[in-house]
Amino acid sequence: FNELERQHAFNCDGSPARLCEGNLGLDTHQFTQELRLQSQLSEHFLTAGLYFADESIKQNNVNDILRDFRGILPADLT
Repeated sequence: FNELERQHAFNCDGSPARLCEGNLGLDTHQFTQELRLQSQLSEHFLTAGLYFADESIKQNNVNDILRDFRGILPADLT
């Protein structure tokens, strides 16, 4: 069983101005099970088995573009 929750914030322009910011959210749940039989027959090997996997991935990504320009530009550009 494997579980991962991750939040990663980023600033894509690399400047102190908040022109491109965001957050990457990830929530993953994974379950795997394996049953394997192995046998050696003289010079040969025999392998047989079953494998089961169940995985769910949920993403919550947010991008905020041109945040510092809000309130500066006029609401009506006509």
